[in-house]
Amino acid sequence: GIFLTFSLSPALVSLATFGTYSFILNKRLTAATAFTSLSLFNILTFPLGAMPMMARFFMEARVAKDRLQAFFLAPEVAARPPPPPKAKVEVMLRASHLKWPDG
Repeated sequence: GIFLTFSLSPALVSLATFGTYSFILNKRLTAATAFTSLSLFNILTFPLGAMPMMARFFMEARVAKDRLQAFFLAPEVAARPPPPPKAKVEVMLRASHLKWPDG
């Protein structure tokens, strides 16, 4: 899937360019034009191969930007209420020894 896209991108661009030049524009493809074009496509092999990966990176960056934007624009969370000033003692234990029932 993804490896095939990376490896075939330069060949598909070359094929599409030569097909457009020959069939759609109705121009004759000479050896000089073909070899010059192939030389330029060879120079562009890495950028063309990396293009699908860069598209995925840009989509992931957009999703991250949207999530961060939603977080930063969210309303403030209310602060925690302060503890009571001085709680009175409700339960007081007076024992010198406490022990769990199972031990």
